[in-house]
Amino acid sequence: HLSEESRITDCSLLSTFEKIDCERHPDTSKSSLKTGDTSVAISSEVFPPVHAALSPNVLDLLRPSKKNTRECEEVRVIKLYRHALRLCSTENLSDEVSATPLLESIIGSFLLRAHDLPNQLKLVKFAACKLLGGVYMKSKQDKKAIKFLIKAIELDRNDLTLWLRLARVAIRSAKFTTATIVLEHILAEHPSHPIALPLALLVYLVTSDFEVCLELVNRALQLDASNERAIYCVQYILRFQPSLSPLIEDVLQSRPNILTGSISDETKQQLDEEFLALRARFREQLDTQAEMRKIVTVSFPERLASLTWTLLMDASVKMFDQLSEKSVRHFLRLTSSFLTHYSAG
Repeated sequence: HLSEESRITDCSLLSTFEKIDCERHPDTSKSSLKTGDTSVAISSEVFPPVHAALSPNVLDLLRPSKKNTRECEEVRVIKLYRHALRLCSTENLSDEVSATPLLESIIGSFLLRAHDLPNQLKLVKFAACKLLGGVYMKSKQDKKAIKFLIKAIELDRNDLTLWLRLARVAIRSAKFTTATIVLEHILAEHPSHPIALPLALLVYLVTSDFEVCLELVNRALQLDASNERAIYCVQYILRFQPSLSPLIEDVLQSRPNILTGSISDETKQQLDEEFLALRARFREQLDTQAEMRKIVTVSFPERLASLTWTLLMDASVKMFDQLSEKSVRHFLRLTSSFLTHYSAG
């Protein structure tokens, strides 16, 4: 098991990498895939908060008085939590979505902003973050789901259910850095986790971390020699990089036909869809990053009358004055100002 210090590091890494993912990888496409036994839809569809199911008394609780004492605010928060819990217990998505303003009001209360909360309020804050993250996950609002699931994890790092939810929504929204950190934590706590292990195989295959993927393949095949997802990964990786075969030497010796073994058509089609959908989004992200790293050059508008430092400096200053703030990344192509002089020489 991980130490408390390691768990804290995991959570801080999650917060950091989630910010990086949000900045680098905005949602760029829609598709659908299946992860394990759970269908996951990649979609930008959202469900706005619904207030129709809320009684006037509950709506009044959503408008706290600015003069509320701590005692009054605590009563308000507890009442809101009870109403929200009742709505989220119906297993009806519409009711759960109706609970979002209640849960958001709870989390936003000044009473819950302190670091050293009493146990009761800490539990209420944790439960509200967990419920809200779950509702946003179901309603396909992935960015908000990730935000509140991370908040819940920061309050209770021992709940692997939360980590697993975070892994699923991170994969669905193609936030591979976040997904990797989460899955590594789950597998460190539970190396043979029946859901996290197959998800990790998929993520590492998509991101071309083949060495790590094969390491997990070894583990998966030790647990189940007929694991079709693991066999799929072996066949895919060694088809492109046969030099990595020593990493699964034991597997190849015990099952020499694994590279030619058949996978059921249904399973292969499902795995192909999962892999290709996520791989396409991963490639988009790589292409976007490569485009951002390109250095764009601009040319001087006219040639220098003569090749002197004074004229070059004046032309450079004039050119930079003309560039907009959005073009700060551009670099002047100096040769454009005196190419004719070299040609003449």
